[in-house]
Amino acid sequence: MSEEEFNLGFADDHDDWGLGVDPKNLNTLRCLNSHLSAEEDYYKDPRRRPRFSFFADAKLIPPDTLQLNRELAAHDVRPEDMKRIEGHGLKKIGQIRKEGANSICKRLRLHSSMRYALQNMLDNLPDPGAWNRVSKGRKADPFRVRLNKNETDRMPPRWAEGNFSIEIEELERSWKKKNGQTKTRSFRVRISTFDADAGVMTLRPDQWRPEQANEWADLLDRTNGPLHFREGADDYNTFRKSQAVGILIHEKTEQAKSLAQTIRDANKLPGYPRSINQEILLNPGLNLRSGMSAQDRRGVETQRLAVATGLSCPDISLIRGPPGTGKTTVICEIIQQLAVEQGLRILMVAPTHVAVDNVLERIGLLDGPNFLPGVYPLRHASNSNAVSSHLRMFTWDELSNGLRRRLGDTLEGGLQERIANDEINAIQKDWLQQLRQPTKGRDEDGEERQDIIGHMLKHNVNLVCATTIGISTGGKFEAESIPFDLAIIDEASKATLGEFLVPGIRAKRWLLVGDEKQLSPHVDQAKIGFILARMIWQHFIWEPQRKKDSKGGKRVWVAPLTKPDEKHVKANHMREGVPVSKDGNELTGFFAMAPEIQKMFEKCAEDVRISLEQWFEHRMSNNQNLRRQHQWRIFSSILNLRADLRDKWSVISYNSAIRKWEKEKEQIDNDFIRDIAKWENACTRTKAQHEKRVKDHEEYLKEIALYPEKLKKAESAHVAKEDERLNEHEQKILAYETAVADWEEKPKSERGSKPRQPTKFVSRKFTPPAKPKEIKQPGSYQKPKKPVKKVYPEKPVQRAKTWRRPPNKKPEIMQLYNQKTGNWFNAMWDKKLRQMVPLPGGMRSQRTAPHVSGAIKPWCLDMARADSLERLWRNLLMVADFEYNSGFELLAERLSNNKNQDRIVTLNVQHRMHPQIAEFNSSVVYGDQYFSGSRMMDRGVATRLLGTPLKKEDSLVLLDTSLFGNEAMEQLDRGQRGKYVNVAEAKVIVEAIDDIARDLSSIPHPEDRYWEIAIISFYKAQANAIQRALRVSDIVEPSGWKFLDKKTKSVRIEVNVVDRFQGREADVVLLPMTRANDRGKLGFMTVLNRINVATSRGKHRLILVGNARKLQEMGEKYDARTREDDSDQSMTENAAPSNFVSQLLDYVQRHGKSLQVSPKDLKNDWSSIDLVQKAKNKRRGRKR
Repeated sequence: MSEEEFNLGFADDHDDWGLGVDPKNLNTLRCLNSHLSAEEDYYKDPRRRPRFSFFADAKLIPPDTLQLNRELAAHDVRPEDMKRIEGHGLKKIGQIRKEGANSICKRLRLHSSMRYALQNMLDNLPDPGAWNRVSKGRKADPFRVRLNKNETDRMPPRWAEGNFSIEIEELERSWKKKNGQTKTRSFRVRISTFDADAGVMTLRPDQWRPEQANEWADLLDRTNGPLHFREGADDYNTFRKSQAVGILIHEKTEQAKSLAQTIRDANKLPGYPRSINQEILLNPGLNLRSGMSAQDRRGVETQRLAVATGLSCPDISLIRGPPGTGKTTVICEIIQQLAVEQGLRILMVAPTHVAVDNVLERIGLLDGPNFLPGVYPLRHASNSNAVSSHLRMFTWDELSNGLRRRLGDTLEGGLQERIANDEINAIQKDWLQQLRQPTKGRDEDGEERQDIIGHMLKHNVNLVCATTIGISTGGKFEAESIPFDLAIIDEASKATLGEFLVPGIRAKRWLLVGDEKQLSPHVDQAKIGFILARMIWQHFIWEPQRKKDSKGGKRVWVAPLTKPDEKHVKANHMREGVPVSKDGNELTGFFAMAPEIQKMFEKCAEDVRISLEQWFEHRMSNNQNLRRQHQWRIFSSILNLRADLRDKWSVISYNSAIRKWEKEKEQIDNDFIRDIAKWENACTRTKAQHEKRVKDHEEYLKEIALYPEKLKKAESAHVAKEDERLNEHEQKILAYETAVADWEEKPKSERGSKPRQPTKFVSRKFTPPAKPKEIKQPGSYQKPKKPVKKVYPEKPVQRAKTWRRPPNKKPEIMQLYNQKTGNWFNAMWDKKLRQMVPLPGGMRSQRTAPHVSGAIKPWCLDMARADSLERLWRNLLMVADFEYNSGFELLAERLSNNKNQDRIVTLNVQHRMHPQIAEFNSSVVYGDQYFSGSRMMDRGVATRLLGTPLKKEDSLVLLDTSLFGNEAMEQLDRGQRGKYVNVAEAKVIVEAIDDIARDLSSIPHPEDRYWEIAIISFYKAQANAIQRALRVSDIVEPSGWKFLDKKTKSVRIEVNVVDRFQGREADVVLLPMTRANDRGKLGFMTVLNRINVATSRGKHRLILVGNARKLQEMGEKYDARTREDDSDQSMTENAAPSNFVSQLLDYVQRHGKSLQVSPKDLKNDWSSIDLVQKAKNKRRGRKR
């Protein structure tokens, strides 16, 4: 029969995000909702939240009596400010509350850090009225609890920062629903501060609902022993995303309804007018000028089109732009046009605080040429420490406190004027009292406080900047009730769909700005691993619903392991040392499995996650073969887990059978030992009995021999006794006769009664002695029968390990015809023999697999339960879309199918870097559709590099470290996998920076600002090594987490990783390649997204540092593997391009300058520093 064409890439059928989605039901959002449910389970994992115990504090301490220096110890304040406060007799919290933090700082001229610390301290402590309201009549302090001192070592370090939640175990409530499921309500409270040294947690029950505060206080009053809690599940971000998806699905608000309709109808959104024509825009750089080159004109026209799209689009629009194409310039113009000219409220968000601050700074809210008048910004963050220090002036606390101070000064000035109107004075005093009260919590009567100043501020800012999730979390700015006219999501390619929806439901229109060919969203690997483990577990226990009439229920793969009986769950966990709550409510679903089995799923999920991530990252590489390999690795991991589970259950069953068999053997042995003991006792007893019978028989014979003589003696004795009786009777007769004669001789008057005559003598019958009882002859002794030992049962035989054949890109199972036997037989592809061979014995026969999912079936262990992996693969792709893919890319795919083609604008003229730097990304990443502005040719600066003078046009430089020997090879920091360090590159970079910083410090910046040098590493361990290496330099010095040149402080050096540098730029960029090995493993450098970001940050110069010779060899090995894979006849896809590293090195060597560096070129003393940290030796001692 002819061989069928196997479609190994059926995964591509599901690459389309919208495939199979019913627009009316928004199935994609429902899938996202299910995905977020798995996220919530991850954060609720009891293993991630250990159990702690605490005790009530019987000592009631009013907050105003607390020591000020003790409370300020956790804050970062200046020592001189502390001395000044102590010198003025300020020792108690009550003194600060009475006078006010602002007034004290103003009177004592304290630094703003002290004002922030005092205000923060007062916010975290209850006022006296609230404290009395909650603590009145209580035995224990409801505001403070003490932790078990023996458990302080297990507490997470982040607890020292406070502001975390815990769940009290004793206050949990559980009930059963109608469907039989158990529902649990957790009692979650927030810890405001935590003193790790004293083990004291501070709570704020005055801010809770009164019934919740009473329930908490009652528990403390009635309990003498320890109480228990777990850290609250850190699922706030997931909760916000789930909340946004729920609002969107049910269209609860007008904004949500509009967004839902927009997503649903993205393919058929109506057209709209968008034209700026010759209008003069506010930013001069966006206006057309005479004499512009054709390239510059096209770039400006595209930017103007992007502005028109952002201003005019009635629903959703996207601005796609490679690095340096003016995306921020467009955002600035749109904000100024809408906020200032049209009076609209704008929400500007980004995935990270760094990205938000970068955009806020680039918008020009600081002094600079792009300052936007009329824009009133608010930098929203739940923790102001996450905001860059120079932008904290725009945070809620700074704006609110400033407004309060100014209003308070005005009111105090009015009171000092002593206006005669008592009503006005009363109003002013009431306002002053309101200004001095806390803005959050409850008053003395338990009523919610109203923040009037906050309400005024909230409705007067016209630009709110926050992270995508941060807009809905924490802080004092509550955006829930404020609709925004436009939501701008910058760096949208790093935000997932769920993250986009959180700010999306708060706006009427949406503008996404990003570039999907740069970095993808940040991924929490542990979270993804758990979600995948849970998904694989659900796949193992899933089976299509059976018909009602069909026999049999739902079958589960190795049910005792994957879905254990409830009565065994708690015992299984306690047996393995897992802390379990009293009722074990947390051990349900995935967590019901034994910890050992959970680890098996998590190990499989880790392998799947790595392959899925690599599969996703190689979308841009066009290397279909490589994606197939990762796909088969995923299937192999899952199928191997199937085999592992069955083998595990086989081992468990075998061990159980062995234990039963050994128990039966032991029972047989014990029974035999008892029978032998009984037999020996019986032998002893019967022997003694036989001897006694023999002895008794001998005595009987003796008695029989003496019996005649005994009889004769008895007869003689009887005769003698009878004679004696007869003599006695005769004497009695004689005495009678004498007495009668005497009686008769007496006169009758004296006779008396006549004597009685003796009875007649009767002879007694002779009774012979008893004859001895006859005792028969006992005969010879008969020993009891000895017991026989039972036969042992047959020893159980362990089932052989499941046969496994790891996938090799060609898991084809087909039937071949045997001409000799005339039968068809199943065959598989053998990689070593390069031919089809029969399947191993024991495999069930089946028809030819029609496609790859059928080809996988023979790997399954039980064909009756073998299900297709297509459903699981679709779920895995959904995870990839929701976690690795961005909402920007997902929406771009849908909007690109819109027939009007008026929602996406692509900027393609860059104004950041020298054209030589940009041309590589243009040809490799953007298909030669990435151009440079005419003025970019002026980029460049002349400096020296390791003693070699560089011209202004030398924008691309390669520093080759091949001559450094072993130091030029990668090493593992602390011996940990994935933490790569290249010592030679770190040293060369420091030497290079010495020359560059020395020269740049004497050259004025063309934009009249400081010079920026960035060292961008692919690996965090290498970045840390370079930071340590910079400390040996005599030219630069550390300044916070950056470095400055010692001479003029005009050159700033920053060391960071690629992920932290997207959206930013620097004048000079040094890029350490790090990897150099004999295995041909290139790591991150095979991912085009990272290469694109790393090489597009430098404005004037890009310097590559690496072992060029070794990198070329590694590239050749990589390409050789690719060519070998391409030669496989089963693969018909396009051949993969050569690796990006080889292309980059080849491009730099052809268009730039290459310098060979040797150890002799190093000038600093490197003998005193070790850039690679050694692995810590684990001390192994005898267990005591």
